[in-house]
Amino acid sequence: MPINMKNFSANSKNPTNPEEIFRGLAGRNEKYAYLRDVQGEVLRAWYANRREKDNIIKMNTGSGKTVVGLLILKSCLNEGEGPAVYVVPDRYLVKQVCKEARLLGIAVVYDEYSEEGNCIFRGTKSREFLEGRAIYVTNIHKVVNGKSVFGMRREWVDNITIGSMVVDDVHACIDTIGEQHTLHISASNHIYNEIVKQLGVNTNEGDNESGNYHILVPFEKWQKEHEAIKKIVYKDPESKDWENEQRFKMPLMRDNWATANCVVTANEIEITLKGTRLDKIRSFDQAKRRIYMSATLSDDSALVSTFGLRIKENDEIVISPKKANDIGARVILAPGYLNQKISDEQIRNKLEEYAEMYSIVVIVPSFSRAELWNSQKLRAILSSKEGNIERGIEELRNNPSPGITVLVNRYDGIDLPNDSCRILVLDGLPEIPTEYERFIQRVAPTIESIQCKAMQKVEQGMGRGLRSNRDYCAVILMGDDLIKFLKHDNNIDYFSLATKKQYSTTNGLLVGEVELKDVFELISMLLDEEFARSKGYEVFKDEWYKLLLDLEYPNKIRVKEQVVNMRKAFEAESKGDYEDAYLKVKGLFESEREQLTRGLLKYLMAEYKNFTDPAEANILHGEAYEINIALPRPKSLIRRKKYNSPEKCWQGKRALQYKGNYHNLEQYLAHINDVIDKLEFCFDWDASNKEGNSKTKRFERALKEVGDIIGLESSCPEGDKTIETGGPDNLIRVDENEYLVIECKNGVIANNLICKNDCAQLLSSVEWFKRKYISARCTPILVHPNYRFMSDASPNEDFHIMGPTEIKRLVEAIKRFCEAIQDRERENREVIRDQDMQRLIDDYELTGSEFVKKYTIKGKK
Repeated sequence: MPINMKNFSANSKNPTNPEEIFRGLAGRNEKYAYLRDVQGEVLRAWYANRREKDNIIKMNTGSGKTVVGLLILKSCLNEGEGPAVYVVPDRYLVKQVCKEARLLGIAVVYDEYSEEGNCIFRGTKSREFLEGRAIYVTNIHKVVNGKSVFGMRREWVDNITIGSMVVDDVHACIDTIGEQHTLHISASNHIYNEIVKQLGVNTNEGDNESGNYHILVPFEKWQKEHEAIKKIVYKDPESKDWENEQRFKMPLMRDNWATANCVVTANEIEITLKGTRLDKIRSFDQAKRRIYMSATLSDDSALVSTFGLRIKENDEIVISPKKANDIGARVILAPGYLNQKISDEQIRNKLEEYAEMYSIVVIVPSFSRAELWNSQKLRAILSSKEGNIERGIEELRNNPSPGITVLVNRYDGIDLPNDSCRILVLDGLPEIPTEYERFIQRVAPTIESIQCKAMQKVEQGMGRGLRSNRDYCAVILMGDDLIKFLKHDNNIDYFSLATKKQYSTTNGLLVGEVELKDVFELISMLLDEEFARSKGYEVFKDEWYKLLLDLEYPNKIRVKEQVVNMRKAFEAESKGDYEDAYLKVKGLFESEREQLTRGLLKYLMAEYKNFTDPAEANILHGEAYEINIALPRPKSLIRRKKYNSPEKCWQGKRALQYKGNYHNLEQYLAHINDVIDKLEFCFDWDASNKEGNSKTKRFERALKEVGDIIGLESSCPEGDKTIETGGPDNLIRVDENEYLVIECKNGVIANNLICKNDCAQLLSSVEWFKRKYISARCTPILVHPNYRFMSDASPNEDFHIMGPTEIKRLVEAIKRFCEAIQDRERENREVIRDQDMQRLIDDYELTGSEFVKKYTIKGKK
């Protein structure tokens, strides 16, 4: 039996401070003689904040993130917060992290594979990992999949818990996570035609001459057929690839299948979710410490949309170096932007000349783009598809001779230090990863999430050529689509502060009629000290190193409201609350000004509304199509009713009269806020609790006021001594001969079922109503925190419940109603008339005729 005396110590207490841990790594390689200032700065900030579940660390490419991540996990293990997992985007980077860990002297394990691709050692089963003595290094695909050992196995004992986790290159992991929530059905798959037929897709809608089509299946059709499609998908697979699609994706997707996006093209059917379900990866979801590491990208929305973090704009929670001087010297040039007469072919020809002197790396989005670089100076074309990236990059790093190396669709996870890359070229805009996102870009090209994702990939690509603050590199941006994208709608603002500073400073040096020779003269000033000296700028490179000395990184989160609310909508749909999802998207629609995006948002509103009110969804779909005709066309265009007769505006008229009781808009809105603040459940009420009793009475009066606010006749009969006793807490007339009889039990204990006495009281109030209003009809409603009746209770079949969810929905609708009134009066300076008020009541779903459907549900035995 092998005995390791290193594991024996009289003093078993290990240091937890990562800087102290580093100093104690006696076997570390000489290249790690000391921590860089930025590494120490970040480690100290993390250590002070380490007990937070989620930490976000931003460090520039080449500033030593991997060392920081490994030391953080080693600290977590020493503190007993294991097992520890280090996650990277792909297998190539797994090897890079393990290599760095060995040089540091930190124990790691990983999955090992034979030359045939079979796993011969599973790091997740090793004692060192399970007992917290080694860090498990893996790729994001291993963590996020439908059979994940980190939470998706049927038996809990078969799943591996995680104490602490680092997700490195977090933005590069996002595409893989999205891909795990996307199903691809190739046109060669035997079920392709079966699904097309089941959905009734007309493939003649596309470009008939070329045979191309790109069709989003309308949500009405998908919602009707989604169960049938699921059965087809689960049929016996005919190939290993398709079997893997089923096994590793469907468990993550099936619970949100009803709202999936389905795009049919000539090559495949793509089915993708509106969000990601990382909550299903239970070990990830329940990990005590999660550290997200990325380069200093300017937008953090992906942490919300993909990882579901509860962060908001301007939260001061980012851990990063204070100064931005850890990047190195980089000139960033877009010749076609500076002068549209400069062609891509001219740039390529000039780069071939420079390939005689320097190692040039070109990143392209596709193989067709790579073919444009076929020349005598071409060293290699590297891609994940060909499986030659690892070998090719090692060759380039070990033998950085002049020539051109092309990387296909690889914008992250590659280190090209010093002479291995002196000129870095990004030729063309990165490809959009999914067919659905391509559809979104086509119908709403200015939508921020798509633009931001593209610019982040560009910036990630630009970071490949700098690996330290003394490295230097020239970056060229080219390709018509990339140049147009840079020009469009201030997309440059999506760059980080440091990149934007280098880009703007570089371009500020070139004024007037810029020619291609001027561009390459500036590049030579950075790369060739002799040339710079001949031009009288021998200090050019040194000055460029100083460019970012005074630039400080922000520690504030930047997220887009659109992304945050779409994530909230997805989380609501995941719980089956389609009405709440609809309201979240509706809030975005109301604040959006760009017309095409408004059309897309209204289409999404219609999609969610179709689960609860198909007739209204049909109207919304038609309105969306009229705004943006690139959306799927509805079967019929049904227009919303007009408000040109007094009888159709009676509720609006009463609401406007009620508003007139207040001297100004501020008083009116303040009163409404005060009213809805009282619509709360006080779950601990009992008969002896005077405060609870007063809260229930306030609730009843507030509910009465809500009726008045939205133009309904509303009263509290039980508290009115002028009328016959025995009446309900609240009575609201919702139509000419229709009433709501309401008993409020908002003070009972939350877990209590609806009891016999509660039912009897509501039945008694209904009898009272029948005596008082002989020819009228009523709907009995119980305000109660539970939706189920006790076994001895005797509810009528028409009993409805208003629970906490319905009250919350009502409050949010009133808030939006108030915001709309405020916008019209304060910002647009409009005078509101009866018909205007009625339209707002209809738009925000506060009509009396719809009240029961929108804000109550049937009780359950």
